[in-house]
Amino acid sequence: MKFHYDSHFHTESHINSIKFNTEQYLFYTQKNTIQLTSPSINTQLVYSGHNNSINSIDILDDQLLSCSSNIQIHNLLQNEAPIRKFYKDDPFKINQVIFLNNSLISSVDDNKSLKIFDLKQSTTFKPIQTYSNPKDSINCVCYDDDGFLLICGSNDGNLYTYDLRMGLLYIDQFQTPITSIKARNGGVLINCLNQGLIKFDIKSKQKVEFGGIDRSNDEDYKYDNAILEIDDGYCYVTGSRHKLYGFGGLNDVVEMKGSVLSSIDHCDGCLVIGSDYGVEKVRVND
Repeated sequence: MKFHYDSHFHTESHINSIKFNTEQYLFYTQKNTIQLTSPSINTQLVYSGHNNSINSIDILDDQLLSCSSNIQIHNLLQNEAPIRKFYKDDPFKINQVIFLNNSLISSVDDNKSLKIFDLKQSTTFKPIQTYSNPKDSINCVCYDDDGFLLICGSNDGNLYTYDLRMGLLYIDQFQTPITSIKARNGGVLINCLNQGLIKFDIKSKQKVEFGGIDRSNDEDYKYDNAILEIDDGYCYVTGSRHKLYGFGGLNDVVEMKGSVLSSIDHCDGCLVIGSDYGVEKVRVND
């Protein structure tokens, strides 16, 4: 399997987060808005409501979840005001927000907090659970629904694993700040500042590192360019200096237009990467 650079389009500002809903519908952030582009739509749709730059988006069914200094939910079919807003603007940056299921969402922030919100609570927008075990900002979060495990990576260099039913289970140490993670098959794939991609088994504590990733400029971008995604056992991970890497049968590298590659998603043999240049597309072929 090989992958090669396909196309791109330039945007006016850095894309912090990018998501496919289907092959036809692509959502990406532009400062404090989310934009939808599609071949079937003549004009781009814009979802507004945030006062600050949007750091993360997630999609479940017809709901579009996003975070800046607050958390909001839009209806995908209505590019109007958000239908839910979860708390007033926070002085601390919210780094990522994800759906856990149809009822629960989770966020991590610079205030060293992992929070869980219940969407069924119609009268309150406060978290139903808050964990503050890390000693520094929490950069990323992922969810393993098979084991009810909520996992987050912090600037303190630790990986924190929580059971939704019991609370904190494990604290695992890594050498440098953890910048992005992805749960997979009882383990987690981890990007650490100035390191390669690490496959980590949460229970056995076994670590397998994938080498060959250029991390020489990571410190210049405050961790924004260390993001990964998984597709059928293949790993796609961004390094510094315009490079996208593939592992797990790919073992290849592609040069990108942008130097800061901050988000990646995939659909039907196509990767889309959000960068400081714009939206970039890579095709994956057998």
